[in-house]
Amino acid sequence: MESVLLYGSECGTLTISQQCSLDGTYTRLLRKALNVSYLSHTTNVSLYGSIPPVSSILRKRRLHFAGHCYHRIDQPVHLALFYNPPGNFKPGGYRRLKYIKSISHDTGLSSTTDISSAMNDRSIWQTICDNVGIDVEVRAPT
Repeated sequence: MESVLLYGSECGTLTISQQCSLDGTYTRLLRKALNVSYLSHTTNVSLYGSIPPVSSILRKRRLHFAGHCYHRIDQPVHLALFYNPPGNFKPGGYRRLKYIKSISHDTGLSSTTDISSAMNDRSIWQTICDNVGIDVEVRAPT
């Protein structure tokens, strides 16, 4: 269920509302899979148990994918990882969420040089990827 829901999602970015929608969809799917009705008033905390929210799983997968892309120096994806396209707005005035900005938000590292130096050392990058989403509490998606 999780692999189908997250198929190919590590290649893109999500806004906060899209993350909440993804978490809500995962909660509905989990309730269906476990045959838990809304009428039973089971809280999401007891429903999830030790399962992390799907948005933190997505962040972890995105960071692993970015690390793989960074180490492929012979491929164009290495250059595309830190590409910052000109223009900041989509048609309609919405601000773009760029991939490198999403990685920066996921890792907590502020600059691209910090991200690049962390990706150079595989053990540091693995530690960063493994610690993503640990401090995230299971919350009720809206």
